[in-house]
Amino acid sequence: MNVAQLLVKCLENEGVRHVFGIPGEETLALNAALAASDKITFVLTRHEQGAAFMADVYGRLSSYPGVCLATLGPGATNLITGVADAYIDRAPLVAITGQVGLERAHKESHQYIDIVRMFGPVTKWSTRITVAESTPEIVRKAFRLARLEKPGATHIELPEDIAGQDIDMKPLEVRRTSYPKAQDAVVNRALELIKASKSPIVLAGNGVARRQAAGHASVEALRRFVRRSGIFATHTYMAKGVLDPFSQQSLPAAGLQRPGAELANIPQLAEADLVIAVGYDLVEWSPSLWNPKRDKVASGRRRFGIRNATRWSSTSTAPPPSSTATISPRSRLSVSSMSRSQCSQTTSSRARTSRSASRTSPLAHPHRKTRRRRSRRSSSSPRSAKRSLPRTSW
Repeated sequence: MNVAQLLVKCLENEGVRHVFGIPGEETLALNAALAASDKITFVLTRHEQGAAFMADVYGRLSSYPGVCLATLGPGATNLITGVADAYIDRAPLVAITGQVGLERAHKESHQYIDIVRMFGPVTKWSTRITVAESTPEIVRKAFRLARLEKPGATHIELPEDIAGQDIDMKPLEVRRTSYPKAQDAVVNRALELIKASKSPIVLAGNGVARRQAAGHASVEALRRFVRRSGIFATHTYMAKGVLDPFSQQSLPAAGLQRPGAELANIPQLAEADLVIAVGYDLVEWSPSLWNPKRDKVASGRRRFGIRNATRWSSTSTAPPPSSTATISPRSRLSVSSMSRSQCSQTTSSRARTSRSASRTSPLAHPHRKTRRRRSRRSSSSPRSAKRSLPRTSW
């Protein structure tokens, strides 16, 4: 057995069933090993960029790394766009490229470029197999890093001479991937902020969809939290589908990069004094766009800022107020851990607050008052029955 065959055995051990790519002269040994595999199907694409995007989407939908393969030089450079997309969008992916023999790597050679350094900025880890005995460890590490939060792309380079070397080794054991869990103190602190706020809003991100793809009921937990608490919720474009489109608390998606655009479209977000970030990632929508003043202020109420706001905001350099309570949007809120009694207390408190606010200010919760008026008209006039139907998805 040569190194190329061992690498394919390692891919089978990782649960890989499809490899997308285009064969080349420097990957002939690897393609021959893939053709001999009875577990892996090689999917021939018309362009390496298409192979990278197919692996990107495969990893995004399954939560298991998609694998793409290309030869050296132009084959590897064509993978860059799809690999970079997987890296930015947090999709697990493993890219494998061929390379000239190590005897040619130290000098100018046909189609030779430093692929490892080229993939460095767009991957979580990029390496070259220079010792045949390190193949099982390198493959195991590449797949593990690709799945760990935050998931992304990794890259393995296999030189032509190393691929043909004989070796007698077995793949490493695959252990269960562990995910971070929010501490109880963080969840309790978030619950305190929610109870004290007057106009909270949920901002759901791609992390909710990722956890759902990994086999966890994160979408249902989020919908249950929004439904039982009565808090309005919006989501990024990468998290479309995580909210119930027929719920009155569901708001349109947000994420435009034009300053002020989404705040004008979603007044609940502009008026919010607390943003509950669930599965939210900074790369999806910069906090400087939805929190340009670095703190959310409710009229005559306490301020709720964002930790490390100075680092996130590009519009202000002043330090946050000392009296500002802080909550990190990176801390994933475990909505399923909230007890029924806590949710009922939060809901009743929100109802009392909304009734008192409606009596003191005609501008408090204008969306709720409008819906109440519509429901009255619909009950008295059959012509307006269509107006009272639940809103559809945006």
